[in-house]
Amino acid sequence: MDQLSKDHLESIMFIHSNRGNLNPIFEKACKDGNLTIVKLLFSLPRYEPIPLEPIEMQNIKVNMQLQDEAFNIQITNHAIEIACESGNLELVKFLIPRFEIELINFTACSILQCACIQKDMELIEWLQSVKDLNQWRFQYIILMYGNLDLIELLFNQIELSFGQSHIDPNNIFADVCQTGNLDAAQFLLDKFSYKTRLLPRSNNSNCIDINREDDLPFRMACKNNQLDIIQFLLSIEMNGIDIHTQNDEAFFEDVADFLLPFLNNNPNEFYFIENSHHYVLKPINSKFENESVPNVIHTDCGKIYYESEEHILDCYENYLIYRQAFARKSARSRE
Repeated sequence: MDQLSKDHLESIMFIHSNRGNLNPIFEKACKDGNLTIVKLLFSLPRYEPIPLEPIEMQNIKVNMQLQDEAFNIQITNHAIEIACESGNLELVKFLIPRFEIELINFTACSILQCACIQKDMELIEWLQSVKDLNQWRFQYIILMYGNLDLIELLFNQIELSFGQSHIDPNNIFADVCQTGNLDAAQFLLDKFSYKTRLLPRSNNSNCIDINREDDLPFRMACKNNQLDIIQFLLSIEMNGIDIHTQNDEAFFEDVADFLLPFLNNNPNEFYFIENSHHYVLKPINSKFENESVPNVIHTDCGKIYYESEEHILDCYENYLIYRQAFARKSARSRE
């Protein structure tokens, strides 16, 4: 429950009694998701602007000031959008019936996103009925933020528009991986055929290419720390994902600790993290460039790329241990 302090109440009533402009307070309350203050503002009586007298009889400066500062809450698209950003769905539902201007598609999508996150089917169904709402945009938001039950329910009612020239399921899949909606990612791959570098089984225009643009879905998931999506992608049989793509870009994201067992599977390369410092050991004749590790030092085991010198020795010593363990594992596998 939103709290309204005595000081807040006295300030609002003082501004109102002096015909001050309460619109900034209204917008701030929307941004904070403070339904209590918004309801209070709507309960206050409205003041009409003081009419201007004939030009020769008025004090222009004083009257213009009163005209500008007359209390008149305006529910705009912007107010609805910032209320959605607050995550307070009850506030959004309170404002909608008082919406005095056309509900444009962009604002409707902001409301839909908020409703999806909080799984409010009543509001979602109402939005679906909004006249002239862009149905493709509606589907897109559902895929980005809806759970599986919601996705299946709505997509049984709405024919998917994939396959049209302006809609690429590959783009949608990459966006879903970026937002981290695991339900949607699984739904899309179940709904449509997919292919990988190791499984080029479809030429269908609706086919989702998991490895497109240097494993873009995987890279987007790594960049946005979507661990569930990363695990899902790597679990796909014959996924063909190159975790070293784009010069080991994924290693320098927040998910690097999870990826280390996948990265460290070659006796001639080694990836090491200590106190948020990253180190990459590559063979002496290799070429490697990544702005995250701009410096390089040559050792008898290879080249170590680094940003900070602080843990170079630790990297080197851990690599020797890793290489010995790798050799023992390889020997056992040959027995």
